[in-house]
Order: sequence, then structure tokens, then C-alpha cells
Amino acid sequence: MKRLFLLLVPAALLMPMPATAQSVFDGTWKIDMKKVDFPRKPDALLLQNGMYACKTCVPPYEIKADGTDQSVTGHPYYDTVAIKVVSDHAIEETDKKNGKVVSTSTSTVSSDGNTVMFTFSDSSNTNGGPPVTGKGEATRVAKGPAGSNAISGSWRTTKIEGLSDNATDQSHRPDLHRQAEWHRRADEGRSGHHQRVREDEGQGHVGRN
Repeated sequence: MKRLFLLLVPAALLMPMPATAQSVFDGTWKIDMKKVDFPRKPDALLLQNGMYACKTCVPPYEIKADGTDQSVTGHPYYDTVAIKVVSDHAIEETDKKNGKVVSTSTSTVSSDGNTVMFTFSDSSNTNGGPPVTGKGEATRVAKGPAGSNAISGSWRTTKIEGLSDNATDQSHRPDLHRQAEWHRRADEGRSGHHQRVREDEGQGHVGRN
């Protein structure tokens, strides 16, 4: 579920803006997470017999769930994943890139098995800045096989909240170099709604892409 956030928020922050001398998009914008449309396709996970599989990761992978770093390929922001089984209802994940921790998360399934609560800290795409932190919830769409950890099955994210400001605030200024990056990143993810904060006027205006 954490990976949904990694795809969704950066794309919303980096939507293409006109490269004009003075743009109506100049200023600081805040994503209103209550208005973000989460993808309908659920995340599919399986934790059973000491193995963990993320079937909907791109590309998908299957690794040992023994708490040690396991190599994965094809992922731009991490090259190892460590899954620690905390209990039959909870796991901890640590992702690294070139031996450096870039993200951590904890996922805990509710006692009725229908909701998973997750927290995360991620610095994989902050360009050396402080990590993005937050929490969220996902609702079960399908159960995992008999005997598997409760985290197994299909989950649809329904809430992400408590995000650090560096995840939801973005300042836009005309810059041709950044325009190219905005266009590239916008093609990789999904867009959200933005709430613009006009710092020079001390007022807030609501807008959307």
C-alpha cells in the first residue's frame, strides 16, 4: 500500500505547468488528499511458508520473509527489500538503494481481517531532503489462501493522511528545466487535486489540475 503513495503523490506534485514569464500557477500549492482519487486496482500480496510476494508491484517480486535484505530488480528507487514478520497480522518492510535505507513501513491488519493500517517513512524521491512520512488504510477486496499471514490477499487503499508538508506542499515557478521533469514524471503516475496557498496575500484558493 505504501507504494501507491509513492506513485500518486509525486505525480500530483509534478504535473506540467506552462513555462511562461509569469504564470497563474506561480505560488505554493497543497494537495487535498481528501479529494484524491485512489486507483481502483487493488494491491495483491502473499505471505506464506516464509516467502513474501508483491504480485502487483511493477515488476512483481517474490522474496524470503526472514528480515534480511533480499535483492530485487527493475525498481528505480530501491534494489533490496527486507520483510520482517512481526506477527500473523503485521509486517515491517525496509527498502534500500545501494545499501542505504530509503523507506520503511509497518502494516497491521485489524482483528476482523478486513482493514490494514500502514505507516511509512520514505526518502527515496526527496532529492536528499527529509523523508516523506504518513499513514493510511486499505480495505480487503479478497482473502489470501488458507494458512497464509493475514496481510495476504488483495487490498484497495482508501485513505492516506498525516502526510508531512514536503509531501503535500509544492512551489511552482517558471523553469524550463523543471518543465521537462514535470512532463516526464506526470506520465508515470496519477494526478490529484491541489489547494493553492497564496503566501504573498495570506489567502487560500482552491484549484484543480
